[in-house]
Amino acid sequence: MPSGFDKKRILIVHPEGNINNNPNLTGIVEILCESGCEVDIYSPRRDHIYQHTPCRGSRLVLIDGEGLSVEGMFVLSGQSFSTEQQISDYLREKFGCYDLAIGVDRGIIDAALIAQANDIEYALISYEIFFGKETGSEFKRPVIKACQWLDFAVCQDPVRARYLAVENGISLKKIINIPVAGRQTREASKSYYLHDKLSIPRDKRIVLFMGSIDKWSGVDLITQSVINWPDPWVLVLHNRYGLDDHTRGYFEKYKDSNKIFFSTDPVVDPN
Repeated sequence: MPSGFDKKRILIVHPEGNINNNPNLTGIVEILCESGCEVDIYSPRRDHIYQHTPCRGSRLVLIDGEGLSVEGMFVLSGQSFSTEQQISDYLREKFGCYDLAIGVDRGIIDAALIAQANDIEYALISYEIFFGKETGSEFKRPVIKACQWLDFAVCQDPVRARYLAVENGISLKKIINIPVAGRQTREASKSYYLHDKLSIPRDKRIVLFMGSIDKWSGVDLITQSVINWPDPWVLVLHNRYGLDDHTRGYFEKYKDSNKIFFSTDPVVDPN
């Protein structure tokens, strides 16, 4: 990693594009900027989510296009090249001002290309581990290749770090563990917000499922088990993006259930 942060320019490649819904990544960017860095976050433009520069000293650069290519790249979206040299020349011209490139999850593919073209260090921030036996070799191969020469990686804990090391071919010595959390702490207070918002009787006890409402996240097993739950317990499914394409199928299936409910509110501070 570059010695000293002051006045360093850092590029973060974030394919998911939801930094405003990721307090951990936002916190990392804030700390870097407070340390004197300038941070540019490159993401695909996604019309269905809120996208805004997270803090002073940072810049959110939104790229129009069709998202990730088969190879897992998006910074080259809309560009046409006939040789690898042309790609390198383009990456040097467009990204030659940075001292460090960071790829978030599959953003490591773009970050590695940019770093190699500009002879700078690069790193991975891992929030999701893609297992080769689940994704297949075509999906996994570019990630493994991109991680081959990285300078460091950020993971959440020693267990995930071990899996990340095996799956991406990274030395454990290069992995730094940072828990997934924001920078602020707040004492929780009990409320009946979901009960009242979703017309759930207050004597019911809620199991709250937050995150991706999709088969891979295990939500099918949970929804199918609800019929066997004791009477006081109900399930609330909360997807940060509301009733998106993935969630709507579950909503149509369970909308008449008296034990499964859907929260579509954005995450806000009730205070």
